[in-house]
Amino acid sequence: MNYVKFNTNRVTQKLKQKWSAVYNKAASSGYLARAQRQHITTSDFSLRVTKHNVPTTLLALKYDWYKQFVSCMDIIAYDQPGKVYRFTVIYYLLSLTYNNRLQLITQTNELKGLDSAVMLYSSANWSEREVYDMYGIMFLYHPDLRRILTDYGFSGFPLRKDFPLTGYQELVYSDYSKTTEYRAVELTQEFRKTTYDKPWKETKFWSVKGS
Repeated sequence: MNYVKFNTNRVTQKLKQKWSAVYNKAASSGYLARAQRQHITTSDFSLRVTKHNVPTTLLALKYDWYKQFVSCMDIIAYDQPGKVYRFTVIYYLLSLTYNNRLQLITQTNELKGLDSAVMLYSSANWSEREVYDMYGIMFLYHPDLRRILTDYGFSGFPLRKDFPLTGYQELVYSDYSKTTEYRAVELTQEFRKTTYDKPWKETKFWSVKGS
């Protein structure tokens, strides 16, 4: 019996070319081409894309031979009021094969949502729910997009800059009904105006004549 000896290096090279050609053809864009050409050799790398290119870029970064970012560690966001796209969303990806980390950065606003990454990364399920719960960013095609940190019937999104520090409601115990219930926030005192050199100003009380 004659055994055929395969050249493993040649087979590996063919596989690399095949995977790169397939995903470059399926999702070709300017941002994606930049991601494909960039050979990541450092331990940390950031890639900024538009909201429309997030799904195709994640697809290429996960299945490309030279990247293999197979794990989505976390998804975070922060708010910058006054900008057209006030919310910045960051995907933290990890490549176990090459021991590299990547930050995929995109921007959106409260009216335009992002495509969900649950179909590519199952770990993004709760992370997207947290971002939605805190900032109100919609993730399209998410299988179960509902609040995860706040209580049932919570109004507003706590980590937005325009959300009041005290919130809108507070949970108190009612001596009349012997249960806990939600009420409008009542401040026991007004906010104090503070400065750097004089953090606590003197309080002016009302004085009644003859007392």
